[in-house]
Amino acid sequence: MINVKDDKTVYIGRGIVYADMGNHQMAIDDFTAAIENDMELPEGYYRRGMSKYSMKMYKEAIEDFRTAYEKEDK
Repeated sequence: MINVKDDKTVYIGRGIVYADMGNHQMAIDDFTAAIENDMELPEGYYRRGMSKYSMKMYKEAIEDFRTAYEKEDK
């Protein structure tokens, strides 16, 4: 059985839905939860950065984009 509380893919998926609906704060919360479950998850940082960018939180978004880039497989 999947433990939803710890499943990063559930948080990423729900965060994407929230972002698509324009509810970026809820999306940020879910992407943050996904990151807390896997600190090496570049997608979580990237998507959180996109939601922060949409909320005009530019400096915070840049930090997330940089972290996503650093964690991306090269």
